Amino acid sequence: MTQQSQVQAQSTIQSHTPRRFALTPMVPRDPQEPHRVASVLELFFDLVFVIAVSTAGASAHHSIVREHSIQPIIMYLLAFEFIWWAWTNFSWFASSFDTDDWLYRLLTFVQMLGVLVLAAGIEPMFTAFDCRLAALGYVIMRIALVTQWLRAWLTPHPQAQQAQSQHTQALQTQSQESALPTQHLAQQRAKHAAKLYAVGIFVLQIFWLLWAFAMHPGPLMYIALALLVVAEWAVPAVAEYHGPTLWHPHHITERYGLFTIILLGESLLSSATALLEALHEGEHLGALLTVCLATFIISACLWWIYFWPTHHHAITSFRQVFMYAYSHYIIFASIGALSIGTELIVDYIKGDNAVFAMPQLSIRLVYCLPIAFAVLVTWFVVAFAQVPSPARWGITVLMLVLLVCGCIAVPLPYIVLLPMIIMMLIVGILISQTQHAKQLQPTE
Repeated sequence: MTQQSQVQAQSTIQSHTPRRFALTPMVPRDPQEPHRVASVLELFFDLVFVIAVSTAGASAHHSIVREHSIQPIIMYLLAFEFIWWAWTNFSWFASSFDTDDWLYRLLTFVQMLGVLVLAAGIEPMFTAFDCRLAALGYVIMRIALVTQWLRAWLTPHPQAQQAQSQHTQALQTQSQESALPTQHLAQQRAKHAAKLYAVGIFVLQIFWLLWAFAMHPGPLMYIALALLVVAEWAVPAVAEYHGPTLWHPHHITERYGLFTIILLGESLLSSATALLEALHEGEHLGALLTVCLATFIISACLWWIYFWPTHHHAITSFRQVFMYAYSHYIIFASIGALSIGTELIVDYIKGDNAVFAMPQLSIRLVYCLPIAFAVLVTWFVVAFAQVPSPARWGITVLMLVLLVCGCIAVPLPYIVLLPMIIMMLIVGILISQTQHAKQLQPTE
């Protein structure tokens, strides 16, 4: 019996299982479920993260202008670690165990409340290196997810409740006789993974609270921060190694795509900001309109590049799954930072004295590096294997040109034109590859 048949059989048994307190047994969903799409609850969940992402970008922009140091970048990366990791863990859990009953919804609402607390605590991270409120919001989100994992761990599997009748049916044919132990083993491994998730995440939240409320700013605090992040990232690796959960490949890649669109919306907001400034600043009308148009084109090209390849083909092995999931931290943080660079360029055009005091190289780096990193990571993790060799390296060279020339050669404010042109060239290459692939397809 195949894995799909086993999970479908499990779903059939689940539907006949009595429900206590109107709760659906939290057992793995069918990873091959047809037409699985993001739920309205997941879309609502994503909407709350817009607030945190916007707050992180705005706080980073103001802090960079004010301090002219590397600390705002570190704080932005930490804030985005909180945002991205909480969102990622919920999305993978939901892909495996979403029951959409009242308890599942309430716990998801608690996580959303934690996002709001996190968003309120982001600005103090930049102004006073005060991470207490942000860490508290993060812990609220994580404890709610721990409760979900505990439920998945402690839920009795329907097969255990109907073991006698299933055993009788399994003896009828040899294939069914061998399928039942296999299915039971998969369930036990999933329960073990849920236990590891719950215990690992809960223990780490204690250390996060100690880090935020007991430690003082300094080198030791940064070292502890790095260790905590590594430990957080290690929990899924350990849990999935001992007992992989069942997730839906099309559903999970759709979830990543939807969050990418949210982040691109932030860059479009910065484009609208440039347009509004242009309407108020007649003397800089041409330059600000150029920034507005360039930012829009870059955002559109980023969308095109991200959604050009088929993402579910990039998560077909254990190593690929973790590469895909973890590399999206760079992709998401980079796309989110595009608005920071755009607003710096707008401030420069307007003649902001604080921005003029910044080294021009710093402004170039803040603007160009996020674009280059977003495209390069997407390219190598998702799209590289789906493009013929000449086009692969051609696009790679274009991104290196953006990194080198954008950071060194192009003066401000015309820096916006270089990534716009390079991104349009990359999209042109992808269009040509698509047309070439269609021509190679056999005609009926």
